[in-house]
Amino acid sequence: MRAIDARMAGDWRSLSRMPDDPILTLKRQLADAILALASQTNMHVAARAFGIGVPRMSDLRHGRIARFSVERLIRILAMAGR
Repeated sequence: MRAIDARMAGDWRSLSRMPDDPILTLKRQLADAILALASQTNMHVAARAFGIGVPRMSDLRHGRIARFSVERLIRILAMAGR
C-alpha cells in the first residue's frame, strides 16, 4: 500500500523507496535534462519554451515526476529542440 500512496503523492523522493523501476529511472533522467535546460532562465520563460504551463514546470522543479508520463517528458524535451 505504501507504493500506491507514494505514486498518489507524485513525489519522486517517495517513489525512490520502491525497488529499481526502469520507467522511474528514465523519468528521472528526462526530468533532470529538462531542469538542466530550465535552470538557465526563470520558471515562466522555461515553461513557455517547453510548451507547458507554469504549474507543470513547478511540478518538475519540485520533483513531482509521477505526474508526467515518459512520453510527455520526451515531448517537453523535443519542444526545447533536444
